[in-house]
Formats: sequence, structure tokens, C-alpha cells
Amino acid sequence: MSLSDFMQKELVLLNLSSEKKEDAIKELISPVIKKGLVNSEEKLNKAILNREARGSTAIGNGVAIPHAETPSIKEKIVVFGRSKKGVSFDAIDNKPVHLFFMIISPNRETCPHLRTLAMISRLLRSRPFRDDLINAKSPKDVIRICRSENTSHAKK
Repeated sequence: MSLSDFMQKELVLLNLSSEKKEDAIKELISPVIKKGLVNSEEKLNKAILNREARGSTAIGNGVAIPHAETPSIKEKIVVFGRSKKGVSFDAIDNKPVHLFFMIISPNRETCPHLRTLAMISRLLRSRPFRDDLINAKSPKDVIRICRSENTSHAKK
């Protein structure tokens, strides 16, 4: 299983404009709604915000992994977002977040959801990986970076 298996170029946002957590979440959800991948925008937004209310998913180093399990979606997807100026996201290091991986899974996928979360967390520990994502020029580049980094980690 590769992170890129759950990514689509239409779900890669390279220029997030939001400055606050709630706005960034809505911005990340937007392409999911446009593509018709979710049954209820309201339920999805609520699921993500409810998870954030239990503790910020901003893990430091300019990274956040907002996630939720919801019956509003048919299959797991990962939305990538990048903010050049950064988003105030209640990070554990109190720094703005520049890279987002939003994981949205159906309710019935608890274990695979957690494995995806762990995989993304592991990949994001790598400074070169984060730098490559910051410097990516296109959605295809982001997916290629995720595919190649995941492959190189699998070989280690």
C-alpha cells in the first residue's frame, strides 16, 4: 500500500489561502465536494472538526494530518494541501502549518485508517521529503514524490 494509492491530482491543493484552522479545513474539503466523493459536506466538516476538538492534528515541523472516519464517504481518500504563508493550526510547536495531509475514511475502516495515518507520520519525519513537497511544482509532482518516498521507505 502506497500513500499515492489514495491520492488524486484534483485533491492536491498547492496554494491554500486560509490562515485559520477552520477555514483551512473547509478549503481542504472543497475539492472532495466538487468531485462528488462525499454524501454530506456538513457531516464531513463536522467529523474533521470533532476530531480536531479532541486535540490538534498539527504534529510540528509545519505539518498537520487532519483526519476523520465518516459514513459520508465511500472509500478512503487523502487530500494534500500546501500553504506558503502557513496556517495557524494549534501545532504542538506553536509554529504555522505549511503541509497538510487530510485522511478521510469510511467508518468501517478503523485499522486501515490508522495504518495510513502512521505511514504519513513516518514519511513526514523526513526533512528532505517535507522539502520536496514544499518545492513541488504541480499536483503530479506531489503524487510522484509520495510514491517514490513510500517506495524508498519500503526498501529500508
